[in-house]
Amino acid sequence: MNNFQPAADEQSIATPTANEMRRMLLRRMLRTMAVSLLLANLLFLLRGDSSINDLLITIVYALFILVGEWFLRTNNIKWLAHGFTAVFWLSITIFLLLYGSNQIPSPGAYAIFILITLLLLRGRVTVIYSLISLITIVLLIMATLKGQIPLLAMPLTETNTLMKEMSQAFLTFTLLGASYVSLRLTLETLRFNEHALQQIRQTLGKRTEELTETNEQLRREVSEREQAEASLKQQRAFLREKEENFRALVEASFDGIVITVDHIIQEANFSFAMMFGFSAIDDVLGKSIRQFFKLEDSTSLEKNMKQNQKIVLEATGVRQDNSTFPVELVSQTIDFQGQAAHISGIQDITIRKQAEEAEQNAQRLESLSLMAGGLAHDFNNLLVAMMSQIAIAKAKIEPNHLSQNNLDKAIQATETAALLTRQLLAYTGQGHFEITTVHLNQLITQNLHLFEDALPANITFHTKLHNPLPNIQADSVQIQQIIMNLLLNAAEALGTNQGIITIKTMPHQLTDAQLPAWRPHNDSIAAGEYVLLEVSDTGKGIDEATLSRMFDPFFSTKGTGRGLGLAAVMGIVRGHQGSVRATSAVGKGTTFQFLFPSEEAIADEAVATAVSPPPAQQNSVLIIDDERQVREAIGDILDLEEIPTLAAASGAAGIDQYTAHRDEIGLIILDLSMPGMSGIEAFEALRQIDPNVKIILSSGYTEAEILEKMAGTRPTGFLQKPYRLETVLQVAKQHLS
Repeated sequence: MNNFQPAADEQSIATPTANEMRRMLLRRMLRTMAVSLLLANLLFLLRGDSSINDLLITIVYALFILVGEWFLRTNNIKWLAHGFTAVFWLSITIFLLLYGSNQIPSPGAYAIFILITLLLLRGRVTVIYSLISLITIVLLIMATLKGQIPLLAMPLTETNTLMKEMSQAFLTFTLLGASYVSLRLTLETLRFNEHALQQIRQTLGKRTEELTETNEQLRREVSEREQAEASLKQQRAFLREKEENFRALVEASFDGIVITVDHIIQEANFSFAMMFGFSAIDDVLGKSIRQFFKLEDSTSLEKNMKQNQKIVLEATGVRQDNSTFPVELVSQTIDFQGQAAHISGIQDITIRKQAEEAEQNAQRLESLSLMAGGLAHDFNNLLVAMMSQIAIAKAKIEPNHLSQNNLDKAIQATETAALLTRQLLAYTGQGHFEITTVHLNQLITQNLHLFEDALPANITFHTKLHNPLPNIQADSVQIQQIIMNLLLNAAEALGTNQGIITIKTMPHQLTDAQLPAWRPHNDSIAAGEYVLLEVSDTGKGIDEATLSRMFDPFFSTKGTGRGLGLAAVMGIVRGHQGSVRATSAVGKGTTFQFLFPSEEAIADEAVATAVSPPPAQQNSVLIIDDERQVREAIGDILDLEEIPTLAAASGAAGIDQYTAHRDEIGLIILDLSMPGMSGIEAFEALRQIDPNVKIILSSGYTEAEILEKMAGTRPTGFLQKPYRLETVLQVAKQHLS
């Protein structure tokens, strides 16, 4: 294609801009005004009629001309144009006011002014001046008819001449010169435009010829390209077949994609090779698809491929190193280079299977938690009755009685059973926690000597405590027990070998992407700010089978193991709205990581409520509990100190009892877990009857959770089931005194 440029003689003349046109016109107008001023003064000097007024007018217009020249030099064209038109209009108007409209120049001079304005300012300004001039002419005519103008009489001269005043001569000469200049400029512009138009026509003609030639050349090139495309038709057909095959691969897309003919791999993508442990696609081409699956799966795959055009099934993949992993396979029949073939998409579903297993495990643990919580609650009620009745029997016999030792052993056995219920509640995350603001670094530092004393001499103990570290809301005793439990387990793993145990703390930002790793042991954990506690050892490590069951209740690898162990640890962490995970490999040690929600230190605010002491006659205790053994046990304990009691088997019955005996009851012991009206509902109803009534809550569940559900209303006290005889008596005496 030819590039073309117009010849030098065809270059169009540069078109002057509107600003340049105004400059040219203004320069000519100023020169016309200067010449007119000079001629008028010469005329009247020769006549000998010059006056002081003529001199003043000459000076004013001379100054205006000089200022106009300065504006031209400084390129203030717009201001000069406005100034010139304004002065010109005022000059005509003042002359007509002073000497009347029957003199020369007449009101027709406004037509010349409008032409000049159109050339200088164009558009809206011309319209405005036209309207003003028309109005001025009408007013002048009306004033003339009424005899109000002229304001000055034209002086009489000895000779009968048209020019009786120098200003009249100046204005007349200026109008004549301005008319000439305007008309000349208009004609020049028209001639210039005609010449420019002729040049444009010539240029367009030549350009049209060149474009015609160029189009012809383009047609020739298109024809050549069509011939070239025809010669490549067979190659394109082959490439189109390849493209269709690969498009089918994409449409059937999973992670790995292969095309097989008679079960031999003809095409594969890189993801397939990587999935099965190969580093390049060529490593899998030509191999049988059977060797990438277990024998029973490959047999089933062949059978399904023969019977169905499209199949979807799950199988077990076999990597190059003989390790296995679950896959999902989708296969369908296609034509490949004229042969019947299968295109298959293979997806690694390891993560999906792990998620399903984790969900099943979470459901199993949730069921165990519900069962354990219910058992612990019912067992606590039985222990209350057992411990209380044994303690009452012990109190009623002589201190040196032979049965005292037997009763002490019975009390010790019930306390051991109570410890088991607390472990069950800890496993369910419903244990009794004393929640305070805890700084984990301080807790570890303060108990460092205790931890070190618990470890044998062959173990080196290290700490890596991040500073600063956010506070957490936790039960410090429970956290201390978690750390001690893990240290003892690590010491057992090391045995008599030399080893290192490390405790590490740091802030941790839990993201959505990290949640799957933490949710198997607490599916309600959410992304946010946490504090990470890590306990690691260099022991013998844990195999994968043991690692998957280590948080199950009553599971142990020790011959003497019989407790809840790590299951209770997991429950304690869940009770603190945290989570736990463990990583280990045989021969490489074990690491436990715990997350606790971080919280800025909050100053404890104890709001003391002034309660007036009950009258002396309010010395009875109302016991509200749905378990008869518990009601009888508490009543028998209080009877030892001759404290009168009333009993109710439900929340509604308790409210009726309190309403009937309000003047006698000085304290209420209220169970929280009751059928029908719950303990919390009964608590709120009793406080509505009397905001100052003293209520002791009794339960085997978490005090912190109970207080959180009570919307800021705090009970008088809390009794953790099962409780000792001395504790019940102490609480009763304290609040009845």
